[in-house]
Amino acid sequence: MDSNFTFSLRRSWIAVLCCGVAAFGCGLAAAQTSEPKCFQVSGFYEELAVTAGCTSPVGLCTTYHYRGALEADNFFTASSIVATADTPATGVVFATGDSALTDVRVAGRRGTLAIKNAAVFHTTGGGELLDVQTIVGGGGELARATGVIKTIGNFVDGAGRSDFEGVVCLP
Repeated sequence: MDSNFTFSLRRSWIAVLCCGVAAFGCGLAAAQTSEPKCFQVSGFYEELAVTAGCTSPVGLCTTYHYRGALEADNFFTASSIVATADTPATGVVFATGDSALTDVRVAGRRGTLAIKNAAVFHTTGGGELLDVQTIVGGGGELARATGVIKTIGNFVDGAGRSDFEGVVCLP
């Protein structure tokens, strides 16, 4: 057999092998960096202030159950309540905290979610509130979850009701 033909054949096989390995590597990289799949969620919850198990530095914890496209039990712990220069005129304060969602069911998956809350709350009148709930992680089938849930509702005398909508994104 001609040595040039053998050398050329060997180079062709090496080139095919390298292309195959490169294509496989690109496929793995694409699979690892794929965009998360996001699911629209909406529904409501009824909230109740609690003292049992409350470790809030400002003395505010609530519990509630999300109902709708997102089902979950929630325990919220406020980390701050901040008045502004306008609070005496508006009755509005800002509240931040953490929500621990357990027994979560969304898009056919189960697990837990960790949320950072940032809310605007009207301390007088109908206790109107707006809350941006940023999903910062999860466990079980919801590991590495992200997303944002917006709520609008009220909270008066330790109880309230809010409607929610947003997205839960899963890797």
